[in-house]
Amino acid sequence: MSIDNAVVADIKSTRHNGHLTLAVHVHAGRSRALTWRLRAEVESRGGRSTTQQAGPTNGLQTAPVCTTQFNDDVVGMVELEVSEDNIQLAHLRLPLTG
Repeated sequence: MSIDNAVVADIKSTRHNGHLTLAVHVHAGRSRALTWRLRAEVESRGGRSTTQQAGPTNGLQTAPVCTTQFNDDVVGMVELEVSEDNIQLAHLRLPLTG
């Protein structure tokens, strides 16, 4: 696979003032019509919740395609999928522990 066809997806997490922030990045070697979907199933002192975000990106965006914030004590799983024309190119699962 050439670098022009490469797709890199990652989830960066930071903790600050009692909150956990996840920033989703999707990069490609060239402009591509990519779609991404982030799904989080978490539990904390406040109860259980499921959140889902999705959208398009051209792959050349340097800023996060999305950010989401939770209480710092969450446990659960975050899943990121990146696809092009309904073909999955990247899939990440990130466990969250408070």
